Amino acid sequence: ITSNGKLRTIDGLGNLTFVGGTIAVSANEALVSIDGFRGLSALNGGLTISANNVLQRLDGFQGVTAVQLWVQI
Repeated sequence: ITSNGKLRTIDGLGNLTFVGGTIAVSANEALVSIDGFRGLSALNGGLTISANNVLQRLDGFQGVTAVQLWVQI
């Protein structure tokens, strides 16, 4: 989820528990909430969160207990 200047929240992914690849959330100038990932527990790839200038918390990833490759914030 990259370079969407109008994206304010990421919601609606609460039933997602596993991602077989990488999640990248970057350069979303208006993003304030990523709570939509609350159901996620594992990633088989990596997690990158960068350049979301008004994002203040990473609460949406509090349930993640396993990341196979990397976490980059």
